[in-house]
Amino acid sequence: MILQRSIDAAAIDSTVLEMELVRDPRIAAKIRTVMVLGPSPAPPWVVHRSIPDTIRQAVRREFLSMDKDRKGVRILEAARFRRFVRVSDHNYDPIRKMDQIAEGVEW
Repeated sequence: MILQRSIDAAAIDSTVLEMELVRDPRIAAKIRTVMVLGPSPAPPWVVHRSIPDTIRQAVRREFLSMDKDRKGVRILEAARFRRFVRVSDHNYDPIRKMDQIAEGVEW
């Protein structure tokens, strides 16, 4: 919408922006960063609670070992990732802090 000029400003996740700039570097000349919040963790990868634990554990194991397998490395490189790592709930505290700050903003 920014590029079509239907809006003047918008928030975008930096990971999404980086991927778009790789796809089309000309975008960089058409936009301007006004503010950066962060650093912040990447969005989590999640599965529905109805998925059996054995499958969830197998999927987690595959994600965490992709960087040790030639095919996995190719998939990661295509997505511009190096690897997946195990995180804890506290790794998302920066996002909670940003949410608290945003709550105090008045329009």
